[in-house]
Amino acid sequence: MIQFFQATSKVQKDRHVMRETDERMAKYSRRGLVFNFIAFMVCLVGGRFVQENRELTVVLATGLLLITFLRGFYLFRFEQLYPRGPARWRNAYFIVTLIGACWWAFILVSITLVLGLEYETPLLWLYTVVFFSTTAHAFAPYHKFLSHYQFFGTIPAAAAAFVVGGVNGYLYGSLMFVFYLILSHQCRLISDNYWEKLEAGYALGKRAISDEQEKMDNRATLSLSKEFLVNLDKELNESLIEREEGGGQSQILWTKLKVLQENIGLYKDVITRKLEIQNRIFNIRHELQYLVSEFIDIAEKRSIQIETSLSPNLPMRLKGDPFRFAQIVRTLLSQVISTSKATVVILEVQFLREYESAGELYVSVRRMKNKSGIQFFGEQPKDDTPKSLALTTAKGLAELMDGGIDIILSPNNDYQIRFNARLDIGDHVGQLDFHKDRFSGEQIMLVSSNPAIVDLKRQELDALGFTISTETHLKRVTSSLLSQIKSGNVIENVLIYFEPDNEQHTALLKELSDTDELKAINKIIAVSPDAQEQLEHNGFNREEGFYFVPKPLGLFELESTFDDIYAEKGDEEQQTKCNEGTIVVVKNDCSSKNLMDACKELKAQTVVEVDADDLAKTLAQTKNVLVVIPCNKDSNLEEHVETIRKCEKELSENDSFIPIIGVGENCSESDVSAFETGFDDYFDLSTKSGKKLASTLRYWRSLDLS
Repeated sequence: MIQFFQATSKVQKDRHVMRETDERMAKYSRRGLVFNFIAFMVCLVGGRFVQENRELTVVLATGLLLITFLRGFYLFRFEQLYPRGPARWRNAYFIVTLIGACWWAFILVSITLVLGLEYETPLLWLYTVVFFSTTAHAFAPYHKFLSHYQFFGTIPAAAAAFVVGGVNGYLYGSLMFVFYLILSHQCRLISDNYWEKLEAGYALGKRAISDEQEKMDNRATLSLSKEFLVNLDKELNESLIEREEGGGQSQILWTKLKVLQENIGLYKDVITRKLEIQNRIFNIRHELQYLVSEFIDIAEKRSIQIETSLSPNLPMRLKGDPFRFAQIVRTLLSQVISTSKATVVILEVQFLREYESAGELYVSVRRMKNKSGIQFFGEQPKDDTPKSLALTTAKGLAELMDGGIDIILSPNNDYQIRFNARLDIGDHVGQLDFHKDRFSGEQIMLVSSNPAIVDLKRQELDALGFTISTETHLKRVTSSLLSQIKSGNVIENVLIYFEPDNEQHTALLKELSDTDELKAINKIIAVSPDAQEQLEHNGFNREEGFYFVPKPLGLFELESTFDDIYAEKGDEEQQTKCNEGTIVVVKNDCSSKNLMDACKELKAQTVVEVDADDLAKTLAQTKNVLVVIPCNKDSNLEEHVETIRKCEKELSENDSFIPIIGVGENCSESDVSAFETGFDDYFDLSTKSGKKLASTLRYWRSLDLS
């Protein structure tokens, strides 16, 4: 399509400025649109041309009316059409307006050739000169279009006057031609002046904004530095007091001083803006689940139940700095847990999509209301909101990520720390980390003594399709299950959110184990690693119908656990169905036979083992790929992940999602920084959780990414 305007300066690329310019053009055009048709009719009414050429008059008037309606469509629906595509609206309107100019020229030529330069012809010529003079200011910012518009609207009439001939013909033609040259030159000056004034104002405005932003940054830096120094003084004093008290705490003191040194060094890099923020793709959902899992055991020792609440619209992958993101989230979790006891802590995550490929991420660590923390009349509230060097450093990191950290206080000893940052979506899929209604028709009872946990996990079970009943009174669980069996409505699954310091939970498990009618029920227990080991030692194992799912409970954890259960029981109907594809295993020193056997266990999968040097070539030639990378502490994992990401960019949109699964033996996620490196999932072959690698691979091969 012909382009009549190409933005070249910063002002012309500014959406706000261009909208004002186009809005002004549309406003003046609307005013003259209807008047133009009326003026045409007034100039001809009762004249000789209408009397002698009725059919031609009807044709000319009809054409002008249609073009008026067409231009009116773009002008009067400006507010609806313009936001969909400013450049598209502008170009379309220019083309329609040029057609109108050509038709007006055809009208002027027809009347001039038929009547000569007598009767109503001079009146129509006079109106044309006045009309094109007034429209010059409306279209002046777009000089290229305006020069075409004036040429097609006036020069054909000048040519017609020369054809008519005679003194009047040559005089009219010459004057119209000179008028075009003068008007064109004048419009160029108006256009240049218009953009120059806007450029000057734009530069001045940007300078003012920059100066104000610099002042705000300086004030924020000063405030942050003050907070940092206060916390530094506090922590140094605490360390000195501990040293004076002495005892066998020298190792703990040394560790604290080392952490203190690291925070000081990191803060220095933050405040001087020397810290480089990376922009890499990472699996946000699995990283958050893993980060919370690091604190499960610590939280349970303080009688804290910690869980996640991930918004359904949170994409699977985002693009940012996963290492710094993890550092901030760890800091928030540790601050809230260290100032809490015997309560519930929730990690809530929301993603507000602002554009097709970007949005604002909000991560809130919220401490639920604690009854023991109710403030009585006249009692001074206890200030246990987090204040530390690590949190101050995290605030600086958040600012480098175009975000911030806020502490939001509320009554009854409840507060939350919220971190927000602007991040891009990592791939076109935006695939959620679960299958909608995967277990439709299956019944489950959710058991927890905490109503807040019940509400959170009910939503996730509902997303998987389960028909859910809930119970917060542990003593009623067994009787409820037995009554359902007697009524013929058997609940096949019971999910218990286990609290190790609650004796009623252990009593409930014992009761379920001893009741013959309930032995066939799948008893799934959400536990921490330490609690799982203790329960298995006490005889609550798979042979007794007990299965374990790790805390925090996420959709992926729940789905893969049920997959394991159905696989063990041979229920193929409820097992996840794999899509056809290829599993590419990267060869290295830590590859094992167990790994290859697990990959070959999946049906409809072609398993290929390749050298790292041939990885890019293999991915380019293969469709529907899942990559498995064996890991150890010395593996060059980042290079492999970078190779896969480059291949994803080069693939077509439908094939541009390649899941990356890390597999280690005696090598945990933290040993290789799995999710911060960019893995979508990680499996430790030496784990005793009972989870199978095959079910993890099956999950990723079953995602519908089309």
